[in-house]
Amino acid sequence: MQKFHPLASEDVPASLPHARGTRYRVAIGVEDWPGGPELVEKVQIVKDGKISGRQPPSFPARSDDSERVADALRRLRAANRAGHSRNFMDALGSAKGIYGTAEDVLRDRQAERESWD
Repeated sequence: MQKFHPLASEDVPASLPHARGTRYRVAIGVEDWPGGPELVEKVQIVKDGKISGRQPPSFPARSDDSERVADALRRLRAANRAGHSRNFMDALGSAKGIYGTAEDVLRDRQAERESWD
């Protein structure tokens, strides 16, 4: 069962010594917590196009990876404040049953992604 449901994300290339093609997935989305769904910010490692669910991100000390990940998170936050991600709180409300069902969250998420195009 999926615990994290991204609403907006950005991939940031990882520096060596990470394997070629490794990326940090920086996202804002709804995550299932014991008290119910919560809006969270998350950074995950992506290798070969797949999220490494059990591997937390590590930033090589002699790289600018952490700064680039922080910049990506700032861009996602700014998009949320600018209204590009106006559905963030609506989707969270749907996840908590305020506006509907889990299907509403998926529909809101898809509409949000389409609005970025």
